[in-house]
Amino acid sequence: MAVEWALADLNDLVERYAAGEGLMRLARHFGRASSTVRNALIRRGVQIRDSRAGLMALSPTERSQIRANGTVTNRALGRSWQPPDLATLIEQYRSGVSMLQLSTTHGVSRAVIERVLRENDVPIRGPRAANQIVAANKTPEQHLACSMAGRAGVAGRPRPEHLIEQRARTNERRAKLVGPYERLLVQWLDGLEIKPQKAAGRYNIDFAIGPIAVEVFGGHRHSHGRHAQRHARRTKYLLDQGWFVIFIWATSARFTPVVAEYVRAQLDLTRRDPTLWGQYRVVWGDGQDVTALCPQFHEFPRVPPFVGSLDWRASDSDPGGEAIGM
Repeated sequence: MAVEWALADLNDLVERYAAGEGLMRLARHFGRASSTVRNALIRRGVQIRDSRAGLMALSPTERSQIRANGTVTNRALGRSWQPPDLATLIEQYRSGVSMLQLSTTHGVSRAVIERVLRENDVPIRGPRAANQIVAANKTPEQHLACSMAGRAGVAGRPRPEHLIEQRARTNERRAKLVGPYERLLVQWLDGLEIKPQKAAGRYNIDFAIGPIAVEVFGGHRHSHGRHAQRHARRTKYLLDQGWFVIFIWATSARFTPVVAEYVRAQLDLTRRDPTLWGQYRVVWGDGQDVTALCPQFHEFPRVPPFVGSLDWRASDSDPGGEAIGM
């Protein structure tokens, strides 16, 4: 059923349309749907122009109002919209203005701006390039303010366990051997299925071979500071998870292929005797057993004989560690 129009309104409609006003603007003026305006013009014998011309004549505010009134859909507007000055829009984007800023300026969605750019063969920036532009436009004071705000947001707050475990799994996927002794030992163990940075809950093992967790200590930093504080809890966690842990103390003067043969022998033993799982061994980089030479240090596997001793089983009050290999 045709919508009734007053004769004066119809005449005004035809005159306005002939003068160049688009269907969207006319629909807003007369309070009618754009399809109703279009049908009225067709019944009066008026040839309908391409809707793009009408949309281009609208200001960003008018387009937003028309969209809000429901006289045109976002999708229809997005398909037909073109910027009034295409060259300026492209130049602004290439100079670093974001698609979000351009969409706000022109009153259209970000997807519409992207469509226009792609239609004109403008390369679209990825997140990394966009972040570089943002960073380049910041002053040193703004950079400092951002970093301080980030630190203030996490300072004093314990990291959720699921995020710590997620980071450990990420480290495993990267499979990076972090030290020269680890890389050399892996070469000596050629032929075995080795998993670098194997995730074990919140922690990462230097590398795993079957049920064996191999931890290579290449410096005395493991005996001091944060390393020493978290070692007891970390070791207990790995043993409780059923790992057979081998701690290897490596130095440039005491690291030979013999230690690889020691690891192979322990792997064979643990595969034949699962009751060994949950135990640990401490050896020098030449395969000699530290605990056999100095039994009084057997209670604290991370410390070689010449450093000191401490009962790791009594240190369960450590607040926790991080998901990185020691």
